[in-house]
Amino acid sequence: MAATQKSGRGLLFWGTIVAALAWMAAIAARAYGTWPHIPMDVSAIDPATQAAFHDAVGWHLTWYGLAAVVPAGLAVMLATLLTRRRG
Repeated sequence: MAATQKSGRGLLFWGTIVAALAWMAAIAARAYGTWPHIPMDVSAIDPATQAAFHDAVGWHLTWYGLAAVVPAGLAVMLATLLTRRRG
């Protein structure tokens, strides 16, 4: 029975790792598809446009980065707590 519990713990932990990596890949694909851009009818050399674009890119990276890392990190921490050996 101990071997079954050990393999179940390992399966839970590694399954969570794979799910977390899949989650981060899905968020990265979504972030790539929604990357900010400057429309063609707007002057790209205008300093105000450039500042707004850089601000949009910064917020985009921040929010998608948090959306990718926080849930995945919490899932891995929870799996680590659940699979930790006691005794």
